[in-house]
Amino acid sequence: MSTRPTTAGVILDLLARAGVKVGFGIPGVHNLGFWNALAPGRPQIMNVRHEQTCVYAADGLARATGSLAVAFTTTGPGAANTIGAFGEAAISGSPVLVISSEIPMKNRKNGFRGVLHEMVDQSSLFAPLAKKVDVNGKKVRSQRVRRVRRKRLKRLINLFLSFRKRHMAADM
Repeated sequence: MSTRPTTAGVILDLLARAGVKVGFGIPGVHNLGFWNALAPGRPQIMNVRHEQTCVYAADGLARATGSLAVAFTTTGPGAANTIGAFGEAAISGSPVLVISSEIPMKNRKNGFRGVLHEMVDQSSLFAPLAKKVDVNGKKVRSQRVRRVRRKRLKRLINLFLSFRKRHMAADM
């Protein structure tokens, strides 16, 4: 077993430092890293049966506590299924963060087909509702990916917590 931190593990650690104790999600082929990275001291992920449900659950938790609440979704249709619930959270000013997985960077180009649920610009789904932050949008060499993602996610969480109406989406 490798002791190198995974991107999902780093994200969960940063969420834990931001006070997140639980998130809501539906596992899929592109986001299983979050479930594999579950460990003591990291937020738990409560499994749900539909993507809208994970965002509605996060919205309910955010409203009840006033704290950052997180929803984890998978790529493409999974991310798209969150939009109705995310819109409700956005209009209500709930502190909800949606983290949706993405296909590999090398496959994110116009006309590429063949990866399960690929979308050319998945994060644009959230643009009308959220302060758009695309964590995975800059191409970097593989040895720098975790460091860059950690830095960007820290910035995302700090930016998120600084807004009064705090609703964001991030592709990972």
